[in-house]
Amino acid sequence: AKLLGERPAGTLPVLDFEAAREAHAAVRRGVVSGALASAHDIAEGGIAVALAECCVAGEVGATVSLPERLNEFAEAPGRAFIVSGSAEALDGFAVIGRVGGDSLELEGTLEVPVSDLREAFEHGLTGFV
Repeated sequence: AKLLGERPAGTLPVLDFEAAREAHAAVRRGVVSGALASAHDIAEGGIAVALAECCVAGEVGATVSLPERLNEFAEAPGRAFIVSGSAEALDGFAVIGRVGGDSLELEGTLEVPVSDLREAFEHGLTGFV
């Protein structure tokens, strides 16, 4: 909405501040210890944009199955996702996908080659419209 010059619609989900604080602390500990390779917020463009940014940065695809209640472009405070880590390190986190391949696939929604994501990132969307 912001990019189109429109007012945002709807309300933000209720945020459990204590749970968000604990989750952020757990992610920070995992990244600092090296158990988790990285983490990314979904504050600008939602999880679809964040995943695309990660695929471009890592030059690798991912296959993700989003929970029903999560809109792929929704932005909300206090939300983050782990990019990678061992199964042991991810214990206690909701795993919604796997890294690998040459495309970003949001099951049932979209599939885009990482090369197209890189092109859009570097040159904008003019070649895709």
